[in-house]
Order: sequence, then C-alpha cells, then structure tokens
Amino acid sequence: MSLVAEGDLRIIAPRSCCHADRRIGLVLRVDAATRFAEVLLAHTAPEMATDRDAVLPLWAASAPYVAVVQTDLRGAVWLSQFGWRVGQLPEPALADVKAGWNAPDPPIPRTPAISTGLPLAGPLDLRWRFKEPEGTALRALTAQCTEALIEEGLMAPLAGAEPCSADHGLPNEVRYPRTLPL
Repeated sequence: MSLVAEGDLRIIAPRSCCHADRRIGLVLRVDAATRFAEVLLAHTAPEMATDRDAVLPLWAASAPYVAVVQTDLRGAVWLSQFGWRVGQLPEPALADVKAGWNAPDPPIPRTPAISTGLPLAGPLDLRWRFKEPEGTALRALTAQCTEALIEEGLMAPLAGAEPCSADHGLPNEVRYPRTLPL
C-alpha cells in the first residue's frame, strides 16, 4: 500500500476491538512521527450533502464516484487504520476544503471543482437521519486515537466540546469527538 498523504481519499477501517463500519475519509494532515492523521469523513451520496459538505465531481477527486467531504465531521485516526486510496484531491481543491472546515457561512468556497448541498432545513430535515449515524461512525473510528493523543498531550478537546460515550467494550470511557492539535 502507498504512503498516506494529504489529500488522499482513503478507506478507514476500525481497530480490531471496535465495532464500526468502514468509511471513506479525506486526509487533512499526516503526523508521521506519532503515526496518526487528521481526517474529514466522506461519503458517496451527493443527495445527502448539506451546505457544510464539499461535493467533488469524479474528475476533481480522481475517484470512481462523486465524493462528498463532510467538513463538520473531523477526527484523528492511526495510520494503520487506512486502507486503499480511492482518490486524491489536488492541492487547490484541498486548500478550499480546509478553508471551509471552520469558516462562517458560507462555509465552503464554491469553485468549478467544489459545490455544496443545501442548508439543513431544521430538525425535521430527513438528512439528519443520515448525518447522525455518520457522527456515531466517526466517534467509533477515532475514539482510540483521540484518547491516546489527548493523554499524551498532543491534542486538546475544543473549548465547549461535549464529551460523549462510545461503546467500545470499555466501561465509562469518555470520548471527545472534536479536538484540535496543541
């Protein structure tokens, strides 16, 4: 398997002790010394995109399908969790997605390579049924890495982040789904 690099769209697998499905993720940053990467969760259903998601056509992501990068679902995973590369985002498009990660409205710059979905239309919007399990999957995929990085002082929970429980067979573990590098 090739080395993991910024801009890769890769399959992310759970650790052997975790119960989670594989997902696609966009690699934002690689820390080779600590052997982890920051990722944004992605999927292939453009009809589920919100205004916080970057919709990338086939040619822009060098992928066999449209890729939807969820800029509101960010986490850290171990490099050993990565599987096959399914696409690669070129630097200009990657910079636009990174700029939109924590930007105010409109969050993601629209370019020929990037479009977005419509804003969520309140709590009854059916796309919430899609987004909620995506958040659960992200927490399951990132929990061990995030916990280890926080314990080592390499990441800190975001101010105001709500801790959540993740069922990994470890009783009473507290997980922080949103983190920033120190």
